[in-house]
Amino acid sequence: GFDTAKRKFQQETGITFIIQGNNNKNATIKSIDWENPLIRCYEYKRTQTWIKKWTVLFAAELSSTAEPKIVRPREIGDIKWMTFSRFNDKNKHKEYKDIMDELNTKLIKQHSTEKDNDNDIESKYNDDEDIKYDETYPAKGKIIAKPRKEKATDLKLIRKGVRIMSYVYSFGIIGYKMEMIDDKSTPLYLIIQHEKNKQFDFPKGRYEAGENKYGFDTAKRKFQQETGITFIIQGNNNKNATIKSIDWENPLIRCYEYKRTQTWIKKWT
Repeated sequence: GFDTAKRKFQQETGITFIIQGNNNKNATIKSIDWENPLIRCYEYKRTQTWIKKWTVLFAAELSSTAEPKIVRPREIGDIKWMTFSRFNDKNKHKEYKDIMDELNTKLIKQHSTEKDNDNDIESKYNDDEDIKYDETYPAKGKIIAKPRKEKATDLKLIRKGVRIMSYVYSFGIIGYKMEMIDDKSTPLYLIIQHEKNKQFDFPKGRYEAGENKYGFDTAKRKFQQETGITFIIQGNNNKNATIKSIDWENPLIRCYEYKRTQTWIKKWT
């Protein structure tokens, strides 16, 4: 019933069904619980036919970009956001009341648990942030890239709906030059701004198979792609050098973790 549910959701709300994923700014669905549908079966007689009908509903948390609109005016007269009590006042279907009572109780309990349980893994993070930084992971030396996905085994994460563990590695270069400002030698840093989200960042990106396992190739590739500067290290009589020096031995490393739909991502930058 997954395809049926998505089709009817789009037709009757006007919201395109796009689940939140990596760098997906148009996502309308933050998460959906395909594993635990709300199911009711009821029976009734229509003329000479006895009908046994199953209704299966999936709970989905919508993002702020999900804007409902009427696309089938002959079928849908209005679309509104309602509280549980308001819905109960308007609703005439007993099976919907049972379903909403079950879902509303579950959501309130889930929200209270996440808010109060300071020992849970996500309690360290601000729930309003897409990426939740964890500063307990500064490291020195080198990181060996081992991107992979595994089935989640941590019970604390599983209770929060996590099914997959994803390990991600991003490498980049912080370019700088020294200039005299107010009679002081001051570093100026090379910063890029992303076109889509307008955020400022360093030239960096994800490790790709076949590149140097310490990230050197990835860092050089992304630096050239995002700055337009050809990576040429200064050497003997090299007049075209763009890089005076680079510290490959002491990278600046941070690891942070965040949840995206049913995946817990652990990312090294």
